[in-house]
Amino acid sequence: MGVQLRSLTGAFAYCRSLTSVIFPSSSGVKTIPARAFEYCSALTQISIPTSCTSIGDWAFSDCDSLTSITIPDNVTSIGMYAFYHCIELSEITLGRKLSSIGDCAFVFCHVQTIYNRSSLPITKGSRDYGHVAEYATNVVKM
Repeated sequence: MGVQLRSLTGAFAYCRSLTSVIFPSSSGVKTIPARAFEYCSALTQISIPTSCTSIGDWAFSDCDSLTSITIPDNVTSIGMYAFYHCIELSEITLGRKLSSIGDCAFVFCHVQTIYNRSSLPITKGSRDYGHVAEYATNVVKM
């Protein structure tokens, strides 16, 4: 029996021993809801399904061990504080359809490398788009 994350805000919040989340391609998950994985401090791997179109506010905030994330091409929005204080997050790939990144989505993340497949004009050192590139040393437009 699977868990339907479409309606479970905060479903796995504070699961401090959770190390990875892999959604099967058949999951049909459309949204990672608000606070779904907040404070999962041991989380090192998350595979967001290609069916996903949005990531909610605070969805992955304070996931201290997360080092990289790929936002699938169908995701159009990332909510406010979605990756707030993911202090080990150093690499991000932004999907093609991404058009909105909420306020402070990447505050207190020290992202060094961004692979930008979206049409958003991400530039090194910018605090625009949720501070995603505030500490970036490498932004690659793809």
